[in-house]
Amino acid sequence: MTTDVPALWERTTRLQVGTGSAMRALAEGAPGGGTVLLADSALPATLIQRLAAAGGAEHVQLMNADGEGRSDLTRSVMLSDLLRGARRVVAVGGGTVLDLVALARLLCADKGAAARIQHGGPRPGLVICPPARSPHTPALLALPTTIGTAAEVSPVATTVLDGHRKLVIAELLAADTAALDPDLTSTLPLQRLREGVLEAMFRILNAYVMKPGLHVPAAADAEAMELLGQLATLGGRLDTTAADTPNATVRCAALRTDAALLSARTVLGWCQLGRDPFAGKIWYVANELATATSARKMVATMATAPWLWQRALDGDVRYGQADRVRQAWDTVRSRLPHLPAQPAAGLRALATQWQLPPSPPSPIPAAELARRAVRAWGAGLPMLGQLRTAELRSLYTDILDGEITQ
Repeated sequence: MTTDVPALWERTTRLQVGTGSAMRALAEGAPGGGTVLLADSALPATLIQRLAAAGGAEHVQLMNADGEGRSDLTRSVMLSDLLRGARRVVAVGGGTVLDLVALARLLCADKGAAARIQHGGPRPGLVICPPARSPHTPALLALPTTIGTAAEVSPVATTVLDGHRKLVIAELLAADTAALDPDLTSTLPLQRLREGVLEAMFRILNAYVMKPGLHVPAAADAEAMELLGQLATLGGRLDTTAADTPNATVRCAALRTDAALLSARTVLGWCQLGRDPFAGKIWYVANELATATSARKMVATMATAPWLWQRALDGDVRYGQADRVRQAWDTVRSRLPHLPAQPAAGLRALATQWQLPPSPPSPIPAAELARRAVRAWGAGLPMLGQLRTAELRSLYTDILDGEITQ
């Protein structure tokens, strides 16, 4: 970051939290009509019907969030036509659905956004849109059915263009209101809940381990470590909450509520204040692996992060600062003391304990992964900074073929 830019904190999403919060949020905005509800088609039909009735939805559209139905720019453009003239749009689903709907709302307000995202194909991989809100922009109510993405409160969304993921940053991508309701995550498998906790942890870790810069206050680092510790504790508790124990339903609802709120705090709170948004490299490296292998986000992340951390621990500050990697891992181990003390080995042990599968074999060789990563995020762009194709080829070779022995 440049030294003359002050830290900025600005958040607009109104949160409703706890059991029943989704129905309350829907009812508050129901009078007056003009509500469109967009929901993941995998959700139970009875749930969608109840939500539509509570919100007075005049139109309900189901979306397939898997396979060919994944979030992409073409689908967002089509949805934006549906949303024009609506007073309110309700998005119900996981991160893919929430991103797709948020982008559609952005396209309603900013006619040039689609062309801006399409420009250059997969390069650059990041698009920043100027502030835009027309008088007819619909309000957005986000009802997440998963935990960890924080898509409901984030001004960042992922879209797919020609088979490549692109990040879009715009203030309109964050919902005006979001309800963190454990009723909507009650069928979330334990493994996906663990991955959600990990995703929230890595939103902190990815930025924290990098050099903080002059405008990161001590309070931001303190909150980052506080949140990281709470998330690690919560992740550890997931293994001890069995469905057949007394009051398990209540405890699980409380855990899901806490996990969703902690995840949202990684975006809404102070922990990111003043940090360079492009500093952390884990997401950009993992993104290419996930795209090539069709691996889930956290499977790819846990396959790549130990290798980046090991390079940071060996002194390469482009991947992170060794002392901050150790501080962050010490915070995790203060809540999960059975994990190895060595940070890179500890990450791999955590992946095993939380039962993340290994990343699938890549049909694309390391050299091509490196070329794709540089095209999208490097070669003068701030995301990969000074990292060159040859260095990334070595990194991807280790990720695909090697084992950390330290």
